[in-house]
Amino acid sequence: MLNRTLINLSLIYKVSCIIIMIMVHAPAECQDTTPDVFRKNILKINTVPLIPALSGQSQQWIGIEYQRMKNRKISFSLLTNLGIFEDYTFKKYYDYFNQHQGFSYTREDVITRGYHLIPSVKYHIIGLKHKQEAGIFAGGCIDVNQYFKKSSLFDSRTKNTEYSRLNTSRMGLGITLGAQYMAYTRLYLDINISFFV
Repeated sequence: MLNRTLINLSLIYKVSCIIIMIMVHAPAECQDTTPDVFRKNILKINTVPLIPALSGQSQQWIGIEYQRMKNRKISFSLLTNLGIFEDYTFKKYYDYFNQHQGFSYTREDVITRGYHLIPSVKYHIIGLKHKQEAGIFAGGCIDVNQYFKKSSLFDSRTKNTEYSRLNTSRMGLGITLGAQYMAYTRLYLDINISFFV
């Protein structure tokens, strides 16, 4: 399971690097190098979920966000995340003295796939003078998501495995804070966090 996770993360990393290299090294005639050009349409690829990575959670998903700038202060965006949001194994051990059942254990394998649709409105609080789409923003968002959870529970005493499937749909409202920076003429670096979603 760990090898599969590393292979998938490696693949996502390689694809992201290729896309970034294509955008950065595109021919000069394809790039608009005027510093004050106002771009209304921005497409982003979300490949680095920082909070799950820092907390040690095993998640393998990718997201695509389309951002439409209404003017220099307000933008609308739609983010879609798709992939694996949980992938873990939990073992519980029993011993003779505490449970009076002899030494045994249960093992639960869980994998949860799903998707998120997150429309949001962003208000750009602080912008950079020479890069109009860059700066700090705040806004509100709606998170509509659906998860498909598969689990198996193995009992070492009975040698039986029980399987279960669960589906859940949720919707949440929240606020988002973040920063956006235009590193090159067509490469944006974006970091944001959503609260209460």
